[in-house]
Amino acid sequence: MFSKEDTSKIKGVAIILMIFHHCFMSPSRYKGFLFSFFPLTEFRVNRISLAFKICVALFTFLSSYGIALSYKKLPADYHGKEIRNIILRRYIKLILNFIFVFIFVVLFSVITGKRSFSSRYGTGLLSFLYVVIDMLGLAQLFHTPTFLATFWYISLAILIIFIYPVLYYIYKSYGGTVLLALSVLFSVLFPVGRVKVTEAKSYAYLPMYIVCISLALVCANNNFLVKVKEFTLVKSSILNKGIHFLCLLVPIYVLFHLRKFILGSSLIPIFDAILPLLIICFLFEFIHPIPIIGRVLEFLGTHSMNIFLVHNFVRTVWYKNFTYGFRHFAIIALVLLLVSLGISIVLEFIKKLIHFDEFTQFLIKKVQRI
Repeated sequence: MFSKEDTSKIKGVAIILMIFHHCFMSPSRYKGFLFSFFPLTEFRVNRISLAFKICVALFTFLSSYGIALSYKKLPADYHGKEIRNIILRRYIKLILNFIFVFIFVVLFSVITGKRSFSSRYGTGLLSFLYVVIDMLGLAQLFHTPTFLATFWYISLAILIIFIYPVLYYIYKSYGGTVLLALSVLFSVLFPVGRVKVTEAKSYAYLPMYIVCISLALVCANNNFLVKVKEFTLVKSSILNKGIHFLCLLVPIYVLFHLRKFILGSSLIPIFDAILPLLIICFLFEFIHPIPIIGRVLEFLGTHSMNIFLVHNFVRTVWYKNFTYGFRHFAIIALVLLLVSLGISIVLEFIKKLIHFDEFTQFLIKKVQRI
């Protein structure tokens, strides 16, 4: 079984990849700072960190996989109300947790003078509306100002929740092949960007990840991750593990290498669906079972949402000189991860003090009764 604990472990890996991606994807990220890249070169670290953008696809795949498992539990004669309840539960949990962190980072930024409202939202009557839209995670959908560009993913996460009934209906009615084919067609007809995907501002990046979302749905409904792990070619368990290791690692390496040549092309959505699937299969079988590493990754994974939302504030807005002030790139990434994790632990402690989770569950039940 692919459990919540396994999901958290992969999220732990994904957030580490994200830290490196945002810190070192290009020299412009740390312009004016000097530190060592030993035993690698600066160019190599930049290329690897740029490739680590796959972290977004990993989070997207896992989110879709989790939602698919919720739909999989529906009875054969399910009704629209049951679908509505799944949507409401996931949306309320997502948006309340985002709003909580949003209020924290905005207050901290404004109180410390690190960033002002006017610098991000402008002045006048529209500024308040921009704040509300941003706080609800909709800025990417409405193309309105946001307090930090990193928040774009919340718009995608919201879209995934609300389009899932359509994807699930297509899957149940016509099968996985049709769903994947339509997803590829959608990504081609509504491309996010041709030159630099990271600079595109339309569709909340849904065409970039629609194939990934659909593939996760298909995999969840067919228990694919567990089947890959348990698949045997030979009787020897050691030899079988070796075959699995090579059959997963080699394609991962090849796809990572090929991906940089097709950035901005219509093939990227397909690569960013297959590659995270292979990575997740590899981690599920070979990395997560390691006791200490698995527990560390699981702990990071449980805090990954908060780390994702605050780490770029630490890196660029609040403490850039501190973040890039260490003498080695690996130490820089580690310190940023630990500082962001520390903030997340504090935030979760505050949530417990104010009974945040209890309030969330109360609100979900109230809304579902309407």
